[in-house]
Amino acid sequence: MNRLVRGGGIAISVCVLSLLGVACSNDDSSDSSKVVESMEIWKTEGSASNLVADVHFVYGNDGRLVQISSDDAAGIPVMDISYVYSDGNDFQCVYTGDGNRGRISATLENGRVYSCQRTTGAGTESCTYVYTDDGFLRKCESREVGFEYEWSGGNLLSVKSSERGYNSTYETASVANDYSIDLSVLSHFVAGADYMEAMNTYCWLAGVLGKKSRNIAEDTLYAYNYKYDGQGRLSEIVMQEALSFQDVSYAFRFVYADE
Repeated sequence: MNRLVRGGGIAISVCVLSLLGVACSNDDSSDSSKVVESMEIWKTEGSASNLVADVHFVYGNDGRLVQISSDDAAGIPVMDISYVYSDGNDFQCVYTGDGNRGRISATLENGRVYSCQRTTGAGTESCTYVYTDDGFLRKCESREVGFEYEWSGGNLLSVKSSERGYNSTYETASVANDYSIDLSVLSHFVAGADYMEAMNTYCWLAGVLGKKSRNIAEDTLYAYNYKYDGQGRLSEIVMQEALSFQDVSYAFRFVYADE
């Protein structure tokens, strides 16, 4: 599997995410911006903490995500993703990073991708998507692997893959997922992703793979801790590896558009 965080940089595959249920949150102020402009990723092993990447988000006039870019700890660009929307509902996601370059092409129906093609130097791969009646992603399939998403009351419970190594289970946080990006995707930034997982991360960030979750979904491979700023918004999410024999955690620190 490729690493989205690998040795101090963010590797690229193309992605997205999803999730969850009842909206409870410490986010009390409706006046403060919840548009995430940038996000630092820190990795802590034992007593040593190091900046892994600085991720930047750019939005169009309509509020849709149009670019994600990332620099490493030295400020060197390591990844770039551009989203292109046309008036005819054509959608493209162009990505470069970690020596990879590719393009995802699709036509949006009701704002969602139902099928797409991913083109790289190695060839072209097709993928299809199926949604629940209330608009959540239920299934995605390619020639090589398929994923099924189990929901209950609008909350994501699990992702089951035709290859067991990709199976995931989730718990629902009490934190509302009402920010400009889907914060349920954070575990994908550090856990690694091939194309199918990745597609279900960055394109989810762009909002083209079904409904955004109402609450943050917590990958059960990690223990989560949340910190807030003076306006009640998330300032940091810390994910501690739950099954590791080593003391490893990842911190995601947010900067908002009005700061």
